[in-house]
Amino acid sequence: EGAVASGSGEIDDGDGGDGSRSALVLKPGVIYGTRYEKGVPIPLGVLFAPVSWVMRTASPVIKPVVNTFPYLLEGAIVPPASVGNVAAAAVDGAVAEEYAEGGFVSLLPHDLAVYVAK
Repeated sequence: EGAVASGSGEIDDGDGGDGSRSALVLKPGVIYGTRYEKGVPIPLGVLFAPVSWVMRTASPVIKPVVNTFPYLLEGAIVPPASVGNVAAAAVDGAVAEEYAEGGFVSLLPHDLAVYVAK
């Protein structure tokens, strides 16, 4: 129930409903970067960066398949996003004037896969 309310921007934040507050919600799929296991770097971008590119490029083919089976595939077939893109979006959400004007902004996996810092 809370996830649905937050996803639709229906959260009562106690500001009296004047719209003076804003929110940026990041909804990434897989996040890739360099992971460290016992001090050993594992560059996940080697695998997931090409996967992200293929999924974005093949979007016109993938989208009809997802629309055919939405309950099964929606949200499961999304392009991975780099940790740098997700971090840049989070920082922009905190400091960029664009997000400070009040309102509710949601960045979906497709947005985060190609996000460029402001």
